[in-house]
Amino acid sequence: MAQLLYRQLTRTSERATLRHAACHERLLDKDLCPTGGIDKVPALVFAGEHDCASSPDDNRAVAATIAGSAFLLMRNAAHMAHLEREPEYADLVTRLLHDVPCRTFPIARPAVARKG
Repeated sequence: MAQLLYRQLTRTSERATLRHAACHERLLDKDLCPTGGIDKVPALVFAGEHDCASSPDDNRAVAATIAGSAFLLMRNAAHMAHLEREPEYADLVTRLLHDVPCRTFPIARPAVARKG
């Protein structure tokens, strides 16, 4: 993953890199969770167990704002879990869309669900 990001960053123009950095800065400066939480939306919040940019605890907190959501921690993944574990990510999304319990997901750490 580090090599992929390195290649991407070294091939990106300075202008695009500055825009990307400014966008991330704006996102990090705000609390993106709506006041009062979210209801009536099926949601699965997941994080890689080695994610340093968006920690598992931060993602658990997001899941706690969504009634009926579930939180899943993916083993052997970091911030780009959807790219690092692409086949498993596709399986995870498929399970969510077909209402299949994620607790049986093969690379999951124990999930914590919030009741609505």
